[in-house]
Amino acid sequence: MALVRVNRESPCPVCGKHDTCLVAADKCVAICARFQSALPKGEAGWLHKLTDDSQRPAWRPVERPVVKQSINWLDRCNQYQRACLLVSLGSLANTLDVSVDALKRLQVGWNDQRRAFSFPMRDVDGKPCGIRYRSYSGAKFSETHSREGLFFYPADLIRDYLIVVEGASDTAATMDLGFASVIGRANCRGNVEQIENLCRRLSPRIVALIP
Repeated sequence: MALVRVNRESPCPVCGKHDTCLVAADKCVAICARFQSALPKGEAGWLHKLTDDSQRPAWRPVERPVVKQSINWLDRCNQYQRACLLVSLGSLANTLDVSVDALKRLQVGWNDQRRAFSFPMRDVDGKPCGIRYRSYSGAKFSETHSREGLFFYPADLIRDYLIVVEGASDTAATMDLGFASVIGRANCRGNVEQIENLCRRLSPRIVALIP
């Protein structure tokens, strides 16, 4: 039995994709790498008989185990913040042209293993939901399994106004300008739903979005 690789013109009759899978020239059988069948799995995937619809097995996607990560982000952020007592924030403050006080209010920490400063990302309730890192070289990256959140100091948010900026450094700079109720989004197009939910909860009189 000759099997040929599927392509865009002739996709897999099982999953509909145009790569990886194989199909017989007479269209009697197919080997699908994505959908399981009742027949044994080979190296290339599961064998599916296509000639008799009444005998065709119920196809279902490959079941892959879901790995749930349970991370206590608050403990981790507190741990990095304590570690930052051993590393001066002065160099980072000079690099970003912000005050050390603003960085402390954002609860910036230090991850010695990654050799980078840590910035807690928070959900609308102010709880840490992830960590954004910044290395001495300026490289930015996030902790694995982080959920994208907002940069702010929960106790500073008030109902009178809310200023929305982009990034942790802009948040710190806006704090240094004398504004307390300020949040930083992870990127210029993200966190829309979180900002909306935060505005509903706070009901600020004025919302200023600074691009």
